[in-house]
Amino acid sequence: METELRPTDHPNDDTGAGQQPLQVQRIPVITLSLIAITVVVYMILTLNGGSQNTQVLLRYGAKDSGLIWEGQYWRLITPIFLHAGLTHLILNAFSLFQLGSLIEFMYGRTRMLVIFLASGFLATLASTLASPNISVGASGAIFGLFGALFYFGLRNPVIFRAVFGVRIYMVLALNLIMGVVIPNIDSFAHLGGLVGGFVTAFGLGLPRERLPRSPKTKIAYAVCAAVFFLGFTLYALNPSKNSWRYHYYSGQSLLMRSNYARAAERLVRANELKPDNEKVAELAAIALYADVASKPITVNDASVARAKLKKALQLNPQLEEAQALLDRINQLGP
Repeated sequence: METELRPTDHPNDDTGAGQQPLQVQRIPVITLSLIAITVVVYMILTLNGGSQNTQVLLRYGAKDSGLIWEGQYWRLITPIFLHAGLTHLILNAFSLFQLGSLIEFMYGRTRMLVIFLASGFLATLASTLASPNISVGASGAIFGLFGALFYFGLRNPVIFRAVFGVRIYMVLALNLIMGVVIPNIDSFAHLGGLVGGFVTAFGLGLPRERLPRSPKTKIAYAVCAAVFFLGFTLYALNPSKNSWRYHYYSGQSLLMRSNYARAAERLVRANELKPDNEKVAELAAIALYADVASKPITVNDASVARAKLKKALQLNPQLEEAQALLDRINQLGP
């Protein structure tokens, strides 16, 4: 490890004393460790079915709103270390190395790790609330590092402008726009991570503040950040059972897990609460059809099956598979 001695504050020194010569770490240990973890996890996914296999990603901890609301809270962290494909991994690893190394130098190892994990946590929470799709990747946590960088700029505006200028805002804006324009990018996670990083940095503070905080101020900032995280967590993890979004997200999750009967119930209920949403109607129709098609149909079951298929066709008249199955069931007799 390359080190140097100088009479200044170490990035991890919270005391602000800095009168003794201290070693300055030149290798971003936390950043490299996080990258190494993601690479190892990617190899595990590849050897166990593929990193772009939806079922494999779900098995290893992808974000799924329905499963999180069922109590699998560990999925709020595990998606950070999962990546769908080699390109996804390389892009995020490169971004993490570039930005993580900088934040680790500015804030120190411990703060950098807390900012990264807290940002990823909030990014997953935001995605849980705003998107029914499964989601993986470290990009939300990386956006959190952007947030921490902006907090540094708030506290040290002259240095920030001199070093980064307007380029950093352009880079961030471009990334946010790409998240909206390009399909399959979880822009809600990006926004959640950005906010999470800023709030976490606000709560932790910098190792060396231009205007040092008093002990009471440090506590007050930390409490404010903790209250924000706690409040958002409770809100995200306790959706209203009368919300169409709750039933829609849960229904889609159940459908992906081939639990067709429960998926149909949830999605039909979502359609009742949100009858003008075509996506909800189409997915409810698919779930009703899948529920009937996945089981052998006897004469005794025919009436129930007919009702479900008629409901499916009412929701989506273009679902030809449902019409064909209904025609076959009708041949069984009344």
